[in-house]
Amino acid sequence: MKHSRSRRSAASEFAETTRANCLGMRVSRLHRMVGRTYDRALQPLGLSVPQVEILSELVTAGGPVRPTALAATLLLERSTLSRNLTLLRDKGWVAPADSSPTGRMMAVAITDSGRAAFADARRAWQGAQDRMTEALGPSAREILDGWVVGLVDAQDQGTQHSPPRPTAK
Repeated sequence: MKHSRSRRSAASEFAETTRANCLGMRVSRLHRMVGRTYDRALQPLGLSVPQVEILSELVTAGGPVRPTALAATLLLERSTLSRNLTLLRDKGWVAPADSSPTGRMMAVAITDSGRAAFADARRAWQGAQDRMTEALGPSAREILDGWVVGLVDAQDQGTQHSPPRPTAK
């Protein structure tokens, strides 16, 4: 019984500590709230924030990009990227530029209809961007960029200041 009370006390203490101090929980909540704003704006166009991010990188790359490079640049899990690339491919917005005999996309490129869908998302994205800028303040982007750079530096032990940009294959 004493052991159970001690565990209950330790669990309560830890719960209070995490609720009061956990950066991960705060970032997760922020992510959900901000993401929800953008996703609601983009949903009528059949897009999500990760998909807009993928299309943006493909437009910027100017040619086919290997999914591994895209995942590294966007700091996405490969399964998340794969799921979104499949959805984008099914809509005709991206196409394999090179594939394996098993059908796995070895390189992917944005299609003309993907460019059109991306361009059509601008107004919805801008509305969400304006709402978030108003809610978080005009310096929010610079603050978040600083955090990302700091974390990349910490993870890469200072050898890289930002995620690598994908380049055309």
